[in-house]
Amino acid sequence: KIVWTMSMLCDMRRKFDKGVEIDAKQRGTIVTRLPRANTGADERIAAALRQYEDLYEEVPGCHRPSQGFGMADSMVHAEAVYGHGWGRTRIKARSGLEEVAAFLWGVGGRTSADASENCHIQELEGGFRQILRQLVKVEGTHGIHHRDRLFVSEMSLVRVDEDTIIILKMPLKDEGQDMARNSVLTLSRAGSALRGRHTFQTGNIIEAICLVRLGNDMTRVDCALKLEVGAAISHGTVLALVEKRLDEISEASIYFQRLVPLSEYVYTTDGQALAQDLLYKAPSSKKRVERLHEILQLSRGFKELVKVHPWLKLMLLHSIKGSLNVSVVSGHSKLECVSEEEAIRVGKNFVPALMTEQMAETGVNQWKLQNRAVRDLAENYVWFEPMVIVLAKGIVKSAAWGLMARVVVGSMLSVSDLATDCLVLSQFWVGGEKMAPYRNASLISLMCSILLQLIIVAIQNRRKSPMFKLKECLIVLTGMKAPWDAYRVASGAEQEKDTQVDPMMEMTMTKCAEIAAESIPAILIQASAIISTLEAGEIVSVTSYMSIIVSLLVTGFGSAVIGYDFDVDPKKRAFNPEFYGYIPDSSSGRVLILFIMMCVSSIQVLTKCILMVVLSSVGKRYVVFYLGGDMILYLFMKVVRGDFKYWLPIEGKSGLVISFGMRILTKIIADFTGCFHFRHPYEEGGVYFTLNLFSPFILLAAFLAFVADERYLKMETIILLKKACMILGSVFCFLVGLFFLVMKKQYRSTFLSVETGHQCTRRLFIEGDDVMRSEVLFISVSHWAPLEEKICKWIKAGWVRWGDEKPAWFTDYFKETVPEYMKPKAKRRTFNKERSSKGVGEEEGGRIIRGTDSTIHDEDSVDGEGGGGNSSSSRSPAQRARRRSSPLGASRAVSLTDFGSRSPSPKVGKRTLLEAAVKGSPKVLQKRVLVIPVNKIVPLDRELGGRKGGG
Repeated sequence: KIVWTMSMLCDMRRKFDKGVEIDAKQRGTIVTRLPRANTGADERIAAALRQYEDLYEEVPGCHRPSQGFGMADSMVHAEAVYGHGWGRTRIKARSGLEEVAAFLWGVGGRTSADASENCHIQELEGGFRQILRQLVKVEGTHGIHHRDRLFVSEMSLVRVDEDTIIILKMPLKDEGQDMARNSVLTLSRAGSALRGRHTFQTGNIIEAICLVRLGNDMTRVDCALKLEVGAAISHGTVLALVEKRLDEISEASIYFQRLVPLSEYVYTTDGQALAQDLLYKAPSSKKRVERLHEILQLSRGFKELVKVHPWLKLMLLHSIKGSLNVSVVSGHSKLECVSEEEAIRVGKNFVPALMTEQMAETGVNQWKLQNRAVRDLAENYVWFEPMVIVLAKGIVKSAAWGLMARVVVGSMLSVSDLATDCLVLSQFWVGGEKMAPYRNASLISLMCSILLQLIIVAIQNRRKSPMFKLKECLIVLTGMKAPWDAYRVASGAEQEKDTQVDPMMEMTMTKCAEIAAESIPAILIQASAIISTLEAGEIVSVTSYMSIIVSLLVTGFGSAVIGYDFDVDPKKRAFNPEFYGYIPDSSSGRVLILFIMMCVSSIQVLTKCILMVVLSSVGKRYVVFYLGGDMILYLFMKVVRGDFKYWLPIEGKSGLVISFGMRILTKIIADFTGCFHFRHPYEEGGVYFTLNLFSPFILLAAFLAFVADERYLKMETIILLKKACMILGSVFCFLVGLFFLVMKKQYRSTFLSVETGHQCTRRLFIEGDDVMRSEVLFISVSHWAPLEEKICKWIKAGWVRWGDEKPAWFTDYFKETVPEYMKPKAKRRTFNKERSSKGVGEEEGGRIIRGTDSTIHDEDSVDGEGGGGNSSSSRSPAQRARRRSSPLGASRAVSLTDFGSRSPSPKVGKRTLLEAAVKGSPKVLQKRVLVIPVNKIVPLDRELGGRKGGG
């Protein structure tokens, strides 16, 4: 009865709680009081911007927090010796600039119960200023209780321009806070916020929050802070305090996202933010279920969606539990006809779909294809699929069967293959001089595998720091490269800006290197050793047979996974739908296809190795003629067809060297394993791959029938090999036929395609949509060079629209990949002396920021956020409001045509205007346009006669 009564009271509290309405009214009052663009507070603006930039600058040794809100980009650092902490975070709040500023300014709101309970605010006269006394509870990471910390700060709000607001929090010096004393005081709490007597220790906090308007309903929030909490505190506790404060800032994004109605869910980030809200501080299935019920109560948009589709609650409830379920019958009902039973069935299908795939995106895509209601939701709501993908990544990370299980399985496969190889190597080692060639060959293949993986690491991370490269090399040397790559792919790691390919492609290249340099040579060496043992009339040990079987299965599985992962990847299917997509969408069909590909690859590599051993028994020159002639013919064909340059975006001489190496590497893997992915026009091509798929069986049968005799091999061995060839060939043909029967029919023609890589790239751009065209830029320039003019027109025509619409492919990495000359022209800026004044500021996107040396008029916009073509997410948010500021040494883009007749002769002493500009300029961006740091131009202006704004 007591439990029932308390539950009823909690439900009544949630039902009649008016905290959101009260806070909205309080924010409205603050919004009406917010200052407009400052006209006479130039020194305050400059000081605020300078303080923010100093705090936001990255501290050496910083790292990302272990946990936190998924939509926040945060960095933290702590010094345990001095009790100092630093942190910064960046989020996007789904509301207007003024309302977000009012939320962060009103610290004591009802929705911020934890913050308002132990804080007291005292308003000050003269601008937006207030004194904040906040008592923070400090708990050690190992259960140690520290004294609470009292932070007494002065908060001030500075409006830089119509689109930028900075909130500063500085320690109040006259309150007697001196960290050197570490004094312990007794505060008699006053008022409703501070009650009773409490023992505490004083601390200092310096904080700057920069708010930048990204649109009418989007605001970027950047917070940077420094903490001083005293020396007698652990490193982990300082980090926990910093992360706690950053989480409080991140909760602004959660708060405003919950207030957005369903009709305004128009961005993919809306779904991602909703999913991150559900996963926030919910590492277990029980916590996720509780979080889902909370969101159903507080999220306006989600409540509206559940009212339209009541079954959605049950579907999500069974999806987020993350428990293992047997895949049940797929749902085929329309969106409007889904029953509760079918909703539960669809939800239970979620985990099996994730278990069978390497990437969360692929599992979600399979779940969507299996259930019609999910497909309809993804089509009707652009944010739904991104939300489910984020949920899938969170579930895979926390579930016992998820991320760690996949890493463990990958490690076990890699270690088992290595263990069997070492076991056979030990047998070769004790075999004496007779086994010395096999022992030396095994050691050479192992060293070549490690060397190839180190080369891949060096190419992939050539722009990274030496310490990062050293860490990656140590991972290779310890044999943990395969599980490490699997961990990164399964955790959803994105491609970094200083890398050549994404984690999925890096994992594939590592697998290819391991297969080509270690697995295939190991099988070849073991097959040769077994046949030589049979020729000598000795008994082959069980260990030798087990070792070659394990090597065959691991090699076949690795080859099959490469083709499987590429084909089921939603991004690959969207980029080239005419090639990717041959694997069926049903779970049973996918499992069957994966098994067939594994068996085909295992049989192919065994047959190819037997052929090499038989050829070497007749004469080593036959092996050289066969492999060398086939390779020369392949490279000659690529050169003649103009398809020698590999698709990797590496140009120059190094690109040619890498193309030569990659062509040889992929040729070896395709010929020995029969991986179906290598029929791609970027690799061997359809016809050539299909011919090489069956050629080993034909050559082996012909050689055993017409060439091999008792001069080279015993008749018993020849008969055994003929039987093996017949059995392997029959099983192989049956499996290939079954593969063609199970695969989607429209993709059978890809096995007979004669299209080259260059032709494929140009076709994708000419016939494809924006998604397909965007991927073309990540391919070698030689592939799309004839379409350069069309690509430039396409990018310039859609750049501003993409910035407004924010499609999923229009990422920061894509913006950095696009060459500067392809982007829309930079803004043309002219000077207006009549509106010049002292201080800092700028005009951007047609909005005037007062306080500049001279007003800058922008004639056209470059991207969706009003930034220039060189804008990047790594740029600090206040830099747009400061980059033309003389005191801070930022830069201003100046067109030489703007000077006209006003400028004197460019010759000044021994220097010219152009030399001075280039010397102080980071880069000449465009023809006749220079980026000139203001602090470099000021002395030159004085030499020109002291004219203000003289260029």
